[in-house]
Amino acid sequence: MKRPGIPKPTSSIDIRRDVPVAQLAAIGAVHLEWNRVERGLDWALLRALDLPWSDWTDVVSRISGVAAKIEILKNAANTGAAHSQRGIITETLGGAASLKPYRDAIAHAVLFDASVPIGIAWQYQARITEILLTPAALNALCDRLTLVHQELGMVVQIFYYVHVTNGMCRTDSSGLDQEQAASLLAEIPVKLSALQAKRRALPPLPDFPPEVLPRD
Repeated sequence: MKRPGIPKPTSSIDIRRDVPVAQLAAIGAVHLEWNRVERGLDWALLRALDLPWSDWTDVVSRISGVAAKIEILKNAANTGAAHSQRGIITETLGGAASLKPYRDAIAHAVLFDASVPIGIAWQYQARITEILLTPAALNALCDRLTLVHQELGMVVQIFYYVHVTNGMCRTDSSGLDQEQAASLLAEIPVKLSALQAKRRALPPLPDFPPEVLPRD
């Protein structure tokens, strides 16, 4: 779905007139689903770091980029009270990290020919990437993003219930006692593992079909 590319001349197509609606809708869906993944990481930071509500958005907005947020969450899983769940937490964080390059290529892509569903993206250090923009490819990516978003919801709960169970949560307003939190915590890894298995079972992201292989 993604490969090295070569420079192209300036695009002169009319995006809204020339690009099929289904393709535009799938591109939009990828962006909106990725935004939910990013917010899932922010919620996970709230619970992993046990941040006060009043400081949460200020803190996470100052962390530079998704990669930094993921590293902080990995560290919290490895060294904090949630270390017993670090394997499944890291699995989901790795899923988010693996999908970001696809989202980035789509976000920065330029279409040069509406009849050829390939975007050309100029990226860091003069790297040029081609990204397949067929509805099928975009929807396959979106399926993965949807599952990662759902997984992150479970990761948020793990960090939260771990802190309540250990009497470490400073921001709890749910009224849960430690026994209730421990009971809920025991259920989450099974649910999260099921979501991860569902994501791993998805077919591979589509490769470039023969009809769009030429690069010149």
